[in-house]
Amino acid sequence: MKKTFTLPAIALACLLSACAVQPKTTTSAQTTTEAANYDPLDTPEAVAEMLRKAEAGDMEAQVSACAFGLTSSAHYHPADGGDSWCEKAADRGNIYAMVDMSSRYDMALERAPDPAKALYWIKRAATTTPDEKDIHAPEAYASLADAYEYGLMTLKPDARQAVKWYTKAAEAGNSNAYLPLARLHESGIGTRQDFKAAAKWYTKSAEFGLADGQCALARLYLKGQGVARDPAKAYYWDTVAALTNRKYERNDICTPGASWMVMQQFLTDEQRAKIDKEAAARVAQP
Repeated sequence: MKKTFTLPAIALACLLSACAVQPKTTTSAQTTTEAANYDPLDTPEAVAEMLRKAEAGDMEAQVSACAFGLTSSAHYHPADGGDSWCEKAADRGNIYAMVDMSSRYDMALERAPDPAKALYWIKRAATTTPDEKDIHAPEAYASLADAYEYGLMTLKPDARQAVKWYTKAAEAGNSNAYLPLARLHESGIGTRQDFKAAAKWYTKSAEFGLADGQCALARLYLKGQGVARDPAKAYYWDTVAALTNRKYERNDICTPGASWMVMQQFLTDEQRAKIDKEAAARVAQP
């Protein structure tokens, strides 16, 4: 399951080297991070000013202190790691901070593990109405969906709830939700079997660059499930999947391998060569 981590080590390095990295911030109790309005934290004075504002109740400053893992003494402390500022911001309804608190309890970051509290914070994050500038609510939806699918954080597995929250996350643009949502639609688990919906989300996953989604989309094109049968597109996505795995040094095998079947039965040498070139160009993109 995808987690949210604070970045205290990076923050500390910035403070020591005068880098210009700016923390994510919020603008209200129900908003999450956007570009910081503070000057770069490249001097002790800048840090002290941020913490002064945090102690005065400024939400942006509290989330910045949370993200930078700072204590009230203006220094990173391993036993705290911004924990108190994260909790203050989370209590006030900040989605970034609530997701962060869930991760802290779930993964025992600066505190004892507590699955019930991890669930409390991720549920609260997922059910808090975000404003238009929010970028962390979709992550909360996807994390809650994971918890329902796999029975995490004291929950019992509930595929219907998983589909509900994966759908909300995917529709909000969270790439971590594309593949599991497609698989649930393809298998008919937690929802009626729907190959068209599966193809839609496999396509999103494939275009995002996930080899598993590329492989699955190739299979659907080869079988004509949810999409018109198209051996050329099957071969294309199967080849892209293989090149993606090679690029990232993964050993995954696209199963069933669409490549061999379409090469032997449906495509000419010239067609395969053209598709190979197109697939290589796609994977070569940054």
